[in-house]
Amino acid sequence: MALAIILFWMSERWYWNHRADDIAIVAAVGLLWFWVSLNVESWRQNRTVYSFSRRSLRVAVDLLLIALGAFWGMTFVAEMFWEVRARVIALPFASWLFLLVVYGPLLVWFLALTFFFGRDATRCVVQRFDSIRGVNQT
Repeated sequence: MALAIILFWMSERWYWNHRADDIAIVAAVGLLWFWVSLNVESWRQNRTVYSFSRRSLRVAVDLLLIALGAFWGMTFVAEMFWEVRARVIALPFASWLFLLVVYGPLLVWFLALTFFFGRDATRCVVQRFDSIRGVNQT
């Protein structure tokens, strides 16, 4: 919150307009990839994502990230099948490579977010119901 206030204050000054935007983007991208690296490490150790320990908060974040993944999936489908459909038939190989580079990350984010966080949300809900029923967890 304090960082957001400082960046907003800096963006109001003429000298910092461009620089504050660049700093904010670099910081956000850095935090994103740091979080991805924490998830990779957690996946290798525990076969689970790096998230909150409180179950309700964890499921809420999982559902939010699944919705974000669904958004990227719908964006991919909309771009590939509705916007590009008329042009796809006559595309040479170089254009197919361009489409793969541009739309491939959308598909990767969709698959990664829905698989990993969907699995985590399912595990949290199943563990909750097992703990309610009194089933031994091994």
